[in-house]
Amino acid sequence: GEKYAQVEFKWIGGMEHTTASSLAQLLFTGDGRFENIFVHELVHQWFGDSLTPAAWSDIWLNEGFARYGEALWVEHRYGRQAYLDFMADIGPQGHPELFRGDGVLSNPNPILPNTLVYDKGAWVLHMLRELEGDAVFRAFLRDYANDPRLKHGLVTEAEMIVVAEAAAGRSLHAFFRPWLDTDLVPVISHTVRQSGAGAVDLTLTQHRDPVFEIPVPVVLHSGCAEVRTTLALTRAKQTFRLELDCPLDSVSIDPDGLALVRTLDSPPPALTVTGPAPNPLGAGGGSFMILLTRESQVVVNIYNIKGSLIATEDLGLLHGTAPEGVPIAPGHVWDWAPSPDDDLASGLYFFEFLGAGARQVRSVTLVR
Repeated sequence: GEKYAQVEFKWIGGMEHTTASSLAQLLFTGDGRFENIFVHELVHQWFGDSLTPAAWSDIWLNEGFARYGEALWVEHRYGRQAYLDFMADIGPQGHPELFRGDGVLSNPNPILPNTLVYDKGAWVLHMLRELEGDAVFRAFLRDYANDPRLKHGLVTEAEMIVVAEAAAGRSLHAFFRPWLDTDLVPVISHTVRQSGAGAVDLTLTQHRDPVFEIPVPVVLHSGCAEVRTTLALTRAKQTFRLELDCPLDSVSIDPDGLALVRTLDSPPPALTVTGPAPNPLGAGGGSFMILLTRESQVVVNIYNIKGSLIATEDLGLLHGTAPEGVPIAPGHVWDWAPSPDDDLASGLYFFEFLGAGARQVRSVTLVR
C-alpha cells in the first residue's frame, strides 16, 4: 500500500530513502543504461528499509541483497547467460582472488571504497540458490521479506538465517558460517573412477578447514555428449555416482567460474598480507608480513571507521618470487607505528594494501 518516488539530485550516486529514492540527475538518460542502479535502490525498499539491519555487522543484508536484486532483474529481463555474466563481473572478474583478503562480511571494513558487502554478499546468495535450488531460494526471499515478525523493523543476520533454514527444511549453519566469518575460499580436487559402462564415480575433496557447503558445477566430457550438472558438496570428501551414455573422456570443475572455489592447480594469490602482530597494537606499533608473486610497487591506504582516508604509505618496489615459484626471500616485513605527533585516537582502522594488481585489507585495533 505504499507509494514510491524517485528524487533527482546533483550529487553522483543513489540513496534508498524509504518510498523516495534519491538518484543523480545524470542517471536519467532515457535509454536504460543505468537501470541497475534504479533497481538496486528499489530493492532496498524491502531489503534495507523495511528490513533494517540491527547492527553495522549486518550491513551486507542491505547491500548484498540489493546487489543480488540487480542480478535477478538482469536474469528476468535478459536471460540466464546475462545473469551469469553479471555474476562473473562482480565475482571472479572483478575480484580475481575471490574476495580473499578483502575482510569478512560479519566484520566489514567501510563500504567505500570496498565493495565486499555488495559483491560477496550477492555471491553468498547466488551460492545458496545454486545449492538449494530455485524453488527453495525464491520461497526464502518471499518469506524473509514478508515475515510479520521482521518487516518494518530491525533484523539480524541470525534471524535471516532462521528464515532461510525454514525454507530449506534443514540447518544451513555449515553453509553460512565460513562465508560470513572468514575470508577463505574452499580448495578442492577431484578423482574419477569408471564404474562399468555408463557410470562414473566422481570424488570431490576439500583441502582446507573449515569445510564449506558449496555447489560445484561440473562438466563431463565424453565422445557422445557434454553433460553439465551441479553437485552439492557438503562434506570434506564426497563421492557422486553419475550416469553417462558412453565412456568418459575428462572432467572439468567449474570451468565457467560459477562458484567461489579454487582447485589445487589454481595460481597462488598475487599478494598476501598477514598481521599485524600484535593486534590490538599500542604506541609501539606492529608488523605486517607481505608476500608477492612478482615484483611490484606496494601502497598502503589507511582508513578510519567512517571510511575516510587518513594516510597513505608508499612502500616502494618490492621483489616477488622467481619464475619457477621459488621465493627470493621469505617476504617483506613492514613495521608501522602511530607517530607521537598525529591525532589518531584509539579505535578500529583499516589498512588497504595494493600491489601486483591485487588488494588486501587488514583490520587494526589501536589502543593509545
